[in-house]
Amino acid sequence: MLKKIPLALKIPALIAVSAILLAVGIAAFGINAATRNAQDAADDKLRALLDNRSQVLTHYLLSIEQDARTVASSPLTRAALGEFSAAWAELGGDQQQVLQDAYITGNPNVLGEKENLDAAGTGSIYDAVHGKYHPWFRTLLKERGYYDIFLFDLNGNLVYTVFKELDFATNLNSGEFRDTDLGNAFRAARTARSEGSLHFFDFKPYSPSHGAPASFISIPLMEGGETIGVLAFQMPAARINAVMAGRSGLGTTGETLIVGEDGLMRNDSRFADQTTILNVAVQNIAIDAALNGVAASTVSTDYRDMTMKVQAVPFEFHGTRWALVAVIGLDEIMAPIHAMRDKITYTSLVILVAITLICLVMARGIVAEVQGLIEARNSEARAHRAKSEFLAMMSHEIRTPMNGILGMASVLADSDLSESQRAKLDVIRFSGDSMLNVLNDILDISRIEAGRLELENIPFSLHDVLRKVKEVHALKAEERGVSMTLSGHEAVQALRLGDANRIVQILHNLASNAVKFTDTGVIAISCEVLNDAKEAVRIEVADTGIGMSAEQVARVFAPFVQASRSTTRKYGGSGLGLSIVKNLVDAMGGKLNVESMPGMGTTFAITLPLELAPGVTDETRPEMARSAAGGVPRALSVLVAEDNEINRLVLKAMLEPFNFSLDFAANGLEAVDAFAGRAFDIVLMDIEMPEMGGREALSLIREHEASNALAATPVIAVSAHATPEHIKSFVKDGFTACVTKPLDPVALVATIRAACPPSNELHSSATG
Repeated sequence: MLKKIPLALKIPALIAVSAILLAVGIAAFGINAATRNAQDAADDKLRALLDNRSQVLTHYLLSIEQDARTVASSPLTRAALGEFSAAWAELGGDQQQVLQDAYITGNPNVLGEKENLDAAGTGSIYDAVHGKYHPWFRTLLKERGYYDIFLFDLNGNLVYTVFKELDFATNLNSGEFRDTDLGNAFRAARTARSEGSLHFFDFKPYSPSHGAPASFISIPLMEGGETIGVLAFQMPAARINAVMAGRSGLGTTGETLIVGEDGLMRNDSRFADQTTILNVAVQNIAIDAALNGVAASTVSTDYRDMTMKVQAVPFEFHGTRWALVAVIGLDEIMAPIHAMRDKITYTSLVILVAITLICLVMARGIVAEVQGLIEARNSEARAHRAKSEFLAMMSHEIRTPMNGILGMASVLADSDLSESQRAKLDVIRFSGDSMLNVLNDILDISRIEAGRLELENIPFSLHDVLRKVKEVHALKAEERGVSMTLSGHEAVQALRLGDANRIVQILHNLASNAVKFTDTGVIAISCEVLNDAKEAVRIEVADTGIGMSAEQVARVFAPFVQASRSTTRKYGGSGLGLSIVKNLVDAMGGKLNVESMPGMGTTFAITLPLELAPGVTDETRPEMARSAAGGVPRALSVLVAEDNEINRLVLKAMLEPFNFSLDFAANGLEAVDAFAGRAFDIVLMDIEMPEMGGREALSLIREHEASNALAATPVIAVSAHATPEHIKSFVKDGFTACVTKPLDPVALVATIRAACPPSNELHSSATG
């Protein structure tokens, strides 16, 4: 359907959609930022309110402490306790019945005003004591706003209360109310050892008060260092409600709460018709955090059936933990933001209509240009795909014969050779590696252009790299009558971290250029360790060759470019080397400098940050190589799937010294048949083979193992596709590991060792 729409309409539509997305994005960003700011401001306001509530509540509770200590230390209180205790004893054993009849049942005042009776008029000593002290305690209660005041003797007898409820004249140590918090308050103060020791008990339903919420604070009464009784206050909920009831800064939906460790409120909500103390639960993660001592905020829907912004801070008083909580409706916070959102939406629609109209007018003029750009883009994409496919095919086809050359050279290196023969063999091997590097130059340019260049960071010997580069290029230099020197390499014998192959590639290009463009004189390769934090190394390749002008130096690092056309005709070359050198040095975080004058020679200087390799030295490196090969389990049964006869010979030559039992298959189909016929410890699988490739063969091998309940056999991919992308794809397809052609015997054997199971799990070639 979209294909039928003319481009002249698609472009305005695209711009309109882009405008919508941009407007929505900007609006969303602005609204999100405003939302965060609004919520942050709400958090700050709620936190400030809670800080204020905490200070006021703390001041109030400290005033109760001061009252308790002042009243407890008063001689009047101690005298009252003594006289009430004596009057209690004078009443005999039925004090509860007598006193409750006189001061509750027979009290002429209505319920809730029983405290207004000063003396019952029974003529008892208790009446006289009550008439003497009760007005003072009643005045204290009303002035300080307490619900009730209690005096206990040492036996737990509640010898006096102001308010006269069902606990009056009972024993809180053994009577029916012993398990209430008032009983707990008595016992806590009774057993206290220090004068002024306070004990607080949080709100709970109190049965003598008809189940109303009650909180108590108690203190021992002491005389001459000895406890003579206990004074207790019943805390008033109204005073706490007054502390928490302020509405300033809370809008129309906000309030502040006290929540106990049981999740229940300790004050009344201003939005409730009935008391919420111990009746309404408020729980969320912010309150949980505050009850654990950490201030927190959240958005919750667990209270009042609306989404609330919640801020909670911890509060502790004599071992009782509360959460002081401030809440406000999220809609109230967000109301200005919602209004702004609506205004932005309306404005965006107006702008969208205007942009669409403008785009419709302009679209006809740019259609042809856009179509040309699209065609150019498609052409470029086709060219890029063709180039990538060509480079991948070329790499595969060149690496396959190089595997025979370098593989057999590696095998030959393990035989007995004279020093002269080994030196020549080293040149062959290193030259073969250099040939591969030429191929890699082209592949690297492709990777660099695509942004897919990857570098290693492993221990290597820069000393060996410099020495081998010099050995290889010195022969060619001598043929041209030019001497080549190497200096400073003794200072870099310690192993360093970096990509050795890429550094060889850099030095190979620089040395090759020096030899190519120098007819007489000297080529000097030098190395210097810089004393800096990056442990950098500076390497120079200086020649006495033809040199370059400033203009030539300026363009020498461009790909496929040489100093001049005459240089190309005389000396040849692709012009890729120095471009790759520049890109590799930049990728390594290094610097590349060039100094040159026509007829005076050229000096290339590279500075690379090559940190020392931790725990690895030149002395340990040979041992690492020996352990890579020497630790391979003996008598492994190996299935090799390889269609190229030369590559089969190379693998046979590399693996026979380890006494492996080798079976060969010329394609994937033969490999699957061989695997079904007997057990192997490991499989080396070429990827591209006739009749059946390596990936399909691996899939059938895994199916065979699954259907026969067999453990998975390690299968190593052996491929001439050496790019990082290919290697990652092999592992993703299920191969245990991958080795690339041309094969390195040490790397091959190390990979086999890493992939093989412990020796007690290996298949025996004898039992096949």
